[in-house]
Parts: sequence; C-alpha cells; structure tokens
Amino acid sequence: MYPLDAVFILGQGVAINYGDGQVGTLGYEYDAGPLAGQDATGWVWHSSDSGIFIFFLLWLNAVMPRFLRFSSIVPAYLAKLVDAPGVVSQPKSASSYVGQEGCS
Repeated sequence: MYPLDAVFILGQGVAINYGDGQVGTLGYEYDAGPLAGQDATGWVWHSSDSGIFIFFLLWLNAVMPRFLRFSSIVPAYLAKLVDAPGVVSQPKSASSYVGQEGCS
C-alpha cells in the first residue's frame, strides 16, 4: 500500500500511482511513444481539461473493495441508535411482560 494513490485536479488532470506495475485492481498500459505496450509503474500524469470528476468516480469504482452481504445493514444501525447515550427509550408496560418466562 502506498500512502497516496491518486491526485485529481479539476480542469488539469490526474496523477495516479500505479505502484510496481504488477497486475492488480488497476493497471495502465502505454499505447504510444517509446514505452508503448509496457505497463505503467510509479506516478503517471493523465492530462485532461474535462471529465476529471467522472474519471475520479471510475477510478474509485476500480479500487474500492467489494463486500457481499446476505442481510440488511439496517438492524445494526438501529441497535446502535437505541444504545446511544442521550437516547431515552420508553419503558415497557407491565402487559408487555405477561406470558414471558418468569413473569405472571
């Protein structure tokens, strides 16, 4: 991991750190010039005066880890909300305990 992966400058371009050039989530192969056909390594500047934000979103989509969940995330957040300091929950009425083990 590198401390800085990319720098996006609106209206100017993008500098991306391709690291050691090993195949990973993001790669770039030079298509012209003396390095044509070789994988990029280290920092590479991509000059562009428009579309930088779209390029940022595409880059973010390529490098973000994926998580697969088989359940909703809502219950975990609701549990945190209920247990949060300063949140006062309403006490249960006596009738809500009737029929539970140890209650009559």
